[in-house]
Amino acid sequence: MSIARFERLFLLLGFIALLALLPLRAPAQTPILTFEDTQKLFEASNSAFEAEQWEKALEGFERIARFGHGSPAVWGNAGAAAWRSGDTGKAVLYYRRALRSDPGYDRALSSLKVIAPAASDEAPSFLSTLVEGLFTRTTPLFWVVVLDIFLLLASWNIWRAFRTDNPDQRAHFLALMGYSAVAVAICGSIAFGNFQWRRGGNEAVVLKNGTSGRSAPAENSQEILVLPAGTTITLTEEPNRGFVRFRLPDGSAGYVSASAVEKI
Repeated sequence: MSIARFERLFLLLGFIALLALLPLRAPAQTPILTFEDTQKLFEASNSAFEAEQWEKALEGFERIARFGHGSPAVWGNAGAAAWRSGDTGKAVLYYRRALRSDPGYDRALSSLKVIAPAASDEAPSFLSTLVEGLFTRTTPLFWVVVLDIFLLLASWNIWRAFRTDNPDQRAHFLALMGYSAVAVAICGSIAFGNFQWRRGGNEAVVLKNGTSGRSAPAENSQEILVLPAGTTITLTEEPNRGFVRFRLPDGSAGYVSASAVEKI
């Protein structure tokens, strides 16, 4: 490959890297609820909660979160309102969403020990604690930016490798390109994992009490276990004929109606 052609290739790779950054700079869509509207609705929902109007309070907190303003406090209040209204499934779901935003949120942790003691008492592994700490302190945007930097470094080292006639220098630049490519792959994996983690990954909560876990994705299949509301499960397959395959922490597996669960 001639130097002129390689320079054009380098410029093309740099242009692609810049294009990857463009969506990050695009202005966010204006939320349906303004900050002032959100504050008013939050205060009104708190007032309804204090007046023991649990369902009205829950509806208000859910609306705030639905329009993109779901902070740990909002999810925690929604969990409390759901619990007071008798909806254990939603209470566990919302408390776990609060912990997804802030793993150290004491209110959610203490509430889950009362609502779902079996699940909350499970000791997390060192790896899961490490990953959760990393994902909590960084965002997918951060890792995409780092990925683009390493992509530019990889392109720059390829260009330098083909610009030199010294075999040792060429090997050195190609090695640096290889390291940068590995870093690109690692950052991409972390960014994707962080994005999935913030969406709840494959964890879900059973919303309906007495939900049947079946042996196959069909209503007439054998019922192998019964899941109480608030049970946290891991989804292992995409929905199939209205059912989704799940796994419990003890290794038990089966199929459950997709409408009876919701991702965290």
